[in-house]
Amino acid sequence: MTGTNNIQLAIFLLFSLFSNSLLLAQDKARIMIYPHKLRELKSGDFTKNRLDRSKYFSTMGMPGGTRFKDPKWEMMKPTRTVGPHLKILDKDYEYEFAIQKKIEKGILDRLKWYQKGFESNQGFKWATAGITVTYPAWMRESGDMHLPVKNNYFENAAIQVNAWLSTLKSYDIPLPTWFTVHNEPTQSWNIRDIAKFHRIMAKSIEEKHEDVKVFGPCWAWTFPGQDLSVWQKFYVDFIAATENTLSGYDMHTYSKGYWAYDSINYKGNRNDMTKKQNHPSLFEGMYNGNENVYDFGTLESQLNMVQAVQNTLYNTGLKPVIVSEYGRQSITPQLGPWQNDFKFFLYMTTVIRQMMLYMDLPEVELAVPFIVAYSGAGYAPDRGQAVYNLQNDPNNRKHSATPFLQFYDYFKDVSGERLHYEVESSEKTFSEYQVFKDANSIYLMAHYGKSVGEYILDLDVTLDQVNTDDIASIGIKRLKWEGEYPEFHNNKNFSGSLVIDSKYQSIPSLNDIRIEGEEMVIVRIKLKSPDQPVTKMVEEAFYARSYLNKVPKNTPHEIKFDLPGAAKNAQKCYVDVAIAVEDGMNDSPLFTFNGKSLGKILNHRHTVGIKHYNSVERVELPVSLLKQGENTLIIEFGKSVSKYNTYLVSAKLIIWTDQ
Repeated sequence: MTGTNNIQLAIFLLFSLFSNSLLLAQDKARIMIYPHKLRELKSGDFTKNRLDRSKYFSTMGMPGGTRFKDPKWEMMKPTRTVGPHLKILDKDYEYEFAIQKKIEKGILDRLKWYQKGFESNQGFKWATAGITVTYPAWMRESGDMHLPVKNNYFENAAIQVNAWLSTLKSYDIPLPTWFTVHNEPTQSWNIRDIAKFHRIMAKSIEEKHEDVKVFGPCWAWTFPGQDLSVWQKFYVDFIAATENTLSGYDMHTYSKGYWAYDSINYKGNRNDMTKKQNHPSLFEGMYNGNENVYDFGTLESQLNMVQAVQNTLYNTGLKPVIVSEYGRQSITPQLGPWQNDFKFFLYMTTVIRQMMLYMDLPEVELAVPFIVAYSGAGYAPDRGQAVYNLQNDPNNRKHSATPFLQFYDYFKDVSGERLHYEVESSEKTFSEYQVFKDANSIYLMAHYGKSVGEYILDLDVTLDQVNTDDIASIGIKRLKWEGEYPEFHNNKNFSGSLVIDSKYQSIPSLNDIRIEGEEMVIVRIKLKSPDQPVTKMVEEAFYARSYLNKVPKNTPHEIKFDLPGAAKNAQKCYVDVAIAVEDGMNDSPLFTFNGKSLGKILNHRHTVGIKHYNSVERVELPVSLLKQGENTLIIEFGKSVSKYNTYLVSAKLIIWTDQ
């Protein structure tokens, strides 16, 4: 009888596991990795091949003092701060010499702190942005430090910043590589005025400190808006009004979740609870009316739009971009503390998705998630987004580690040259991939963006021209949420947990790798021989001179691409089209390329039901149709696509060339 019961129990458990997997929606994908072929990304004068970890795996703060001498900080060194702090300038001083002496006296302790930090960080690149105390209240309208700087003080402000830079230089402190004129300026600032402020600052700093790149506008919360009006004002109009004087553009790209959301915000004001979401996933929220999600295409649309505007207005080449802050907001409480690890997981997933996009864009020079290295006593001491938290207790000044320490540790060994890879799937899976080769190790980074607890991706991995006998070992590390998540965001008692593997777990093969919703995996494949890649696939982007076009129904819309040279050895050709339309597309538009009708070739099904759809879709074009010089793409949106206004935000041609 006991044996029968054991058999029944085993069958029940097996059936339960099988049933649970059936309850989750499944996607399938196959990735072919080419270990002998490098991957190079090109766009204008920008190139990416080997992974530069300092561009992505960093934190907020400055490497001052001695606390960052520990080797562990190499995996998460702070690269972005704010300042300078110039409250010491209590009035309008007439001479630059007097300003510099006043600054030196006022920030002497900070200068010594910088010196100690840079002793062990030679050659370190860092970014900073002017804030309210960079331009004191007497410079601002109505004496309010949060209002715009008065126009008649623009020159004075530039003198002050230059005096600060000269002071740093006199103390042998490396100057910032990137200086952003103003961190998150008030959006009430007249565009012509703030653009003039940026022009004056850029020209003044370039004359005195040519190694410092001046960036802007660093807006926050610039989601597209109805009829793309927000992007028109804060990017198109700003880029036009700055007259090509800036070294590049700075952005803050926070998604908002509205699940971990309360009726009162951290300032004591009432939140709009009509935005409250029933599911923690941004993927789910995107289909449920949340218009403040960057993660699944809108961010790429915005980045491409900025370059399209630059290319169209000036035709002098693309400009570099830094993303000096990004992450996820509307996780209550905004400034901490967070009551459970699920909130850390939500933040991590957005950081992962955005980071993997930045890795793929040659123009992005720096991307810093808003994760503070050490929280401070004066600004949310027990905050959520920090590697080390200072407990909110005046009698306890000791920092304690948060799950973000494990987060950075998880990625610490990913390095090397990019490898070429190709992904196949019947439908869009909202997955992101990166592949690197370092000596005899191949690292596959894969993130599955669909909702936690509801989807599974089955991934098959194949290595081109590599036999099983050539592989020494296969291991996998997972970063995921396991089990139930809290029913209410502040709950502390529930059975789920955050899993961040510190070591690789051996797996028998590269087939049927199961990745759950919002999970990140790193697959390490160790080869027996460290053979070097012998060829290279170059993926080069060409932006069209076109942006934010409202396209009438049943009207062919022309987009021109200029290829300066013949596309020799071109293997594949794609167009990345950024499209914005309410509720997504019910049908594919018609495509014609260089006179050849291609029909309805855009897979639109995943867009249906996205309330505020604005995303980049990649469409393959026949490589045989490419030609030197002008290439013409015609897109026609029929009435079957949507009943709403349709916008073509931008377009860029991607050509894969074997070298």
